[in-house]
Order: sequence, then structure tokens, then C-alpha cells
Amino acid sequence: MTRLDRSAATVLRLCQLAQLPRATYYRSLEAKAPRAADMEMRSLIHAVSLANRHYGYRRITHALRRQGVAVNGKRVQRLMREDNLIAQRRKPFIPPPADSCLKPLPISRSSSMRSRARWWDGRSSHR
Repeated sequence: MTRLDRSAATVLRLCQLAQLPRATYYRSLEAKAPRAADMEMRSLIHAVSLANRHYGYRRITHALRRQGVAVNGKRVQRLMREDNLIAQRRKPFIPPPADSCLKPLPISRSSSMRSRARWWDGRSSHR
């Protein structure tokens, strides 16, 4: 039995004692640090989202694809969620109320109806 076989047997025995699958042990050995590819993708996502603050993950995915980056939308969504990059919502256009355009006329009581008509026509001349 070689040294590797003994360590594998020890891992197997320890996992059996802990009632855990071996895959759990080997998965825990992987580095917890973010992958280099994810870091590069994060920097691209940050650049696009800072330039266009109203873009969500779909628009950012499309913008990255136009730049020539092969990227999956689910990956962009996951990275944006982890980095807390939330698209700012635009305020919807709300037309002003119809009565706000009609304002009272600045006419004194002494003015005649003829001067009021001129004021409404926009042809009033001060003669």
C-alpha cells in the first residue's frame, strides 16, 4: 500500500465515522477565494453598470456580448447579486394634471371685456 492509498483510506474512514460523503471533504479543500475569471467578469460588469446605471442584468449581458465577451445571463445575474449591483429604476413619466395649465387671469375688475379678449388672443397691444 502506498502513502496515497493510506491517506485515501484515512479520508474514507474519517468520512464514514462522520457520516459524510467523501465529496464533501474534497469540496472543502477547494479554495474559497473567488476565481480569477469571476474577478475579470466582475470588473467588466462594474464598468458597464457604472456607465449605465439603469441597466439590469439582461441589458448588461447584451452589452458585454456586443463587446465580444462570451457570457451567460445567469452568471451576470449571480455576480450582480453578489456585488449588490441593483439597477436604479427610472421615474415613470407622469403627465401634469389638466387643470394645472389653466391659471387665473391677472385682470383687474376695471378692465373691459375687450381687453380680456385681447389678452387671451395674445394680440394685446398697449395703445
